[in-house]
Amino acid sequence: VIADMAKSGQIIRLNPISQPTELTTNGTISENTAKPRLSDAEAQTDNALARTSVGNISATNTGSTARDPYNNAAVNPFYGSMQDIPDTAFDKILDSNIKSNHWLCQMVIPDMVANKDGVIIIVSSIGGVLGSGDLGTYSISKAADMQLARNIAVEFGPDNIRANAIAPGLVRTDFARALWEDPDNLKKRTDHTSLRRIGDPDEIAGAAVMLASDAGNFLTGQTLIIDGGR
Repeated sequence: VIADMAKSGQIIRLNPISQPTELTTNGTISENTAKPRLSDAEAQTDNALARTSVGNISATNTGSTARDPYNNAAVNPFYGSMQDIPDTAFDKILDSNIKSNHWLCQMVIPDMVANKDGVIIIVSSIGGVLGSGDLGTYSISKAADMQLARNIAVEFGPDNIRANAIAPGLVRTDFARALWEDPDNLKKRTDHTSLRRIGDPDEIAGAAVMLASDAGNFLTGQTLIIDGGR
């Protein structure tokens, strides 16, 4: 997604570069085997930027402009031990969750450098900072997304480009439905959080607004964990 993160702002949604895959919890592989394609990413990015007046997207309510790619790429076609994951599923997770974010950043950073202004937000996961016995490869991919944000922050900070990651805990989304729809599993996961509940998508969106706005101007290279407290 490329978005105007201003509170009154416009959101330009891109279709998934690879089709989204719901989290599976039965040790099976999702039937969806589509892989991300660079040509899809290029076409969607060009289309989104063409829909803005000067190729920039307003980042604040004050009229300043910056490109704010809000990258949220995630699939998990396998649930279970990393000893059992097939190469096809392993490759799909890394291609979709890491490579597609990398592609989108490659496409928009040159123009950010030219404008000396830009914000990149990558949606990672709490899984990127915790070990997992059943979502191991997914967690690897999300840890890599955090490092991608750090690398961009260091390399392009002198060009006034900020990059951060958001690491949500369990949130009530279709992707994570298998983790929160079962009452026993939901209780097990919320018993260890300070707020004793899972999050709602709007509670993650608020953090993205802050990171992309002037309120986050001195914040870069960080991962913001939003998990209800642990």
